[in-house]
Amino acid sequence: MDAKHNIVDDLKWTTVTSKAYRKTAPRIYAQAYKVTKNAILDAADSFTNAGGAGGIRYYDRLHTAEKEGKLWSFPFFTDQVRGFTNSWGDTYVGSTNGSQSIGTELLKNVAEVGGAIDSTIAQANAALEGKPGALFEPPKFYSYGVSDSDAALEFTLINTDEEEDWRDNYDTIKELIKINRFSRTDGFVAKPPVLWDITIPGYRRIRWASCGVTISLLGRRELREEIIVPEGYRVALNFTSLYTEPMEFMEQFK
Repeated sequence: MDAKHNIVDDLKWTTVTSKAYRKTAPRIYAQAYKVTKNAILDAADSFTNAGGAGGIRYYDRLHTAEKEGKLWSFPFFTDQVRGFTNSWGDTYVGSTNGSQSIGTELLKNVAEVGGAIDSTIAQANAALEGKPGALFEPPKFYSYGVSDSDAALEFTLINTDEEEDWRDNYDTIKELIKINRFSRTDGFVAKPPVLWDITIPGYRRIRWASCGVTISLLGRRELREEIIVPEGYRVALNFTSLYTEPMEFMEQFK
């Protein structure tokens, strides 16, 4: 049987049968992408196209990939929809405030010489004036580190409602495991797992994410068709953003 990509509408993650409830149930949309080009070649292209399109289009071109299967729809009842921090670092390593330097080598070299001179003069003036010391603080650069929290979700798939439910649930779980693992195609050649395009309606867009999968067996279990089948599955998915997410990603939400 085929995996069910629209889990919210098609699988038994709830005992509620109302179509109206399922239609309005909160969800995450996720599209898997199969990488079709070596990352080293994509890196070379990204430098060539660095001055091209901005916003989301810039991130679209970071990976050469094609859609893998249909759009997924996962139940989403997690409280935290996003979290991030901002970091600013020093323009040179000789700063007195102890922050990490992120300036270029040229800027650091120039600033270190100028900073050393300024600091020496400031310390000398402080000594002449009978003051305990001097402090020189440079301007800071924004640090573009990836600080966005993961998009995490959990849901339960129920195998005890109707006899055929377990097979649909199992096939879907099997598909999630397969596409999120690398494949060894020929000798030392390996293909990476899929990348994901994630949307949390109204709050977040992740253009490229990796996915961690945890599957737990719940309740009594038995062997069917050489498969261990429990009363239910607990599915936990953790989507990790590969890149810093700019403000333009929020512009799709009106």
